[in-house]
Amino acid sequence: MRIKNEDERRFYKIEAAKQQWSVNDLERQYNSSLYERLALSRNKDEYNLYLPDKALLQRKLMEWAEEFEETREHHSHKKDS
Repeated sequence: MRIKNEDERRFYKIEAAKQQWSVNDLERQYNSSLYERLALSRNKDEYNLYLPDKALLQRKLMEWAEEFEETREHHSHKKDS
């Protein structure tokens, strides 16, 4: 089964693991359009749990980049000594 939409794929991946779906369960849920029905429902909070927090991802990326740069500089100074 191939799911092109990344958010939809993430949704089914998380739900399958959390609910311990079999392959047949996953196919049944997919064929019943669970993702679309939840996305169209009035309860958007539950749906939004599966979407990445872009601000958080950007902050983490900046932290990792800074850590990488510090580590690189530290190793560079060790080589020069």
